Amino acid sequence: MHEKKKQLVRFQTLFIRIQRYCGTKALRLYRNIFPKQTYSPVHLFSYSLKKRAAFTLAEILITLGIIGVVAAMTMPSLIQEHREKATVAKLKKVYSTLNNAFILSINEYGDLNGWGITSGDIDNKGADIIAKRLKEFMISAKDCNSDGGCFGENAYKTLGTVSERFSGGSNNFSTFILADGTSIGIWGNTGEISYGSIIVDINGKQRPNTVGKDAFWFEITKNSIVPYGTKGRTGSYTFENCVNPVSAYYTSRGCTAWVIFNENMDYLHCKDLSWDGKTRCK
Repeated sequence: MHEKKKQLVRFQTLFIRIQRYCGTKALRLYRNIFPKQTYSPVHLFSYSLKKRAAFTLAEILITLGIIGVVAAMTMPSLIQEHREKATVAKLKKVYSTLNNAFILSINEYGDLNGWGITSGDIDNKGADIIAKRLKEFMISAKDCNSDGGCFGENAYKTLGTVSERFSGGSNNFSTFILADGTSIGIWGNTGEISYGSIIVDINGKQRPNTVGKDAFWFEITKNSIVPYGTKGRTGSYTFENCVNPVSAYYTSRGCTAWVIFNENMDYLHCKDLSWDGKTRCK
């Protein structure tokens, strides 16, 4: 009982101090909680909640308005951050799936020189051979071949002002859809270094159908599948052309390696990123 009296004294002292700094409103609140009537400590702690001070309707509306403003300011950025993290995770998964299938194909059939790709098998001819080998070691849900239907039909967008040359209706790609909904498009080539390219759209036909946001490019080499835009790469498919787009169809192809190895898409938000310098906006 003695301890409860001490607590009562502390409450009273606290409200007196608040009243000194906050004025009559705090005093009114204090009087609502502790009326002039004398209560025993036991009565104090069993005092009915309905007798205590309540917020006015105006105060509640103002509070809700403030919460709404804060939510409107923060929610879009939180949603965007969540989507980018999901994109990073799915792209890394697709990259692992492609590389594993490629390694298993080489173990089964030897390197690409032995796959029967000749100098006349450029575009979809070579692509069909590569796609056939890779699909043996991946779970595909739909084969579109070169007939279209696996990607968005219109030309894909870039992060710049010029659209991609690729569209879902391109007939020089061998296309198919994986079981998780990822669209894969393979373009075949012949050469000592590059044997073709792969475009993946991590959410299939769904928008935004933009390279660097939901679509990403890889290169097929003799021994591996390599994301475009790796550190030290020169030519057109560089990260520099991703973070600072140029007026060309290929400008966003160099974003892929950044997403996989740095695990972010901050090039969408700031322009001073580089492999040897800043790798995040913050």
